[in-house]
Amino acid sequence: MLVVISIFPISQNIADSTESIENIDNYLIAVLLIAPLFETLIFQFAIQNTLRHLLGNLAASIMLTTVLFSSMHLVNSYENAINTMAVGLAFGLTFEYIRLRFGNVCSILSVSIIHFFWNSTVVIGIGYLVM
Repeated sequence: MLVVISIFPISQNIADSTESIENIDNYLIAVLLIAPLFETLIFQFAIQNTLRHLLGNLAASIMLTTVLFSSMHLVNSYENAINTMAVGLAFGLTFEYIRLRFGNVCSILSVSIIHFFWNSTVVIGIGYLVM
């Protein structure tokens, strides 16, 4: 399931990337539930927090994490990576804002929920384009 997260083809037709209703269910679970949580844990909680401690610079840690997050999405397309850079920056800023006020748990949950809604709009948009 985790492999699907890092290589899911956002620019392709959902019907092309899935073969049956069962696979569509697995695809949606991976994209809408698992990806937001794991990407938040990996990028904001692990990488961004580590860079913040190593570099001592909040802005640099957010920017480097954003570039890494966007680079992971180069598999899909350059356009998607550019869009993801803007979204990744918003996730990183939101994570730090909430972390400073309410702690890590609230920031992880908040960014994961926002990420879920972002992925939902992308999936709905792709579904609309396919129809």
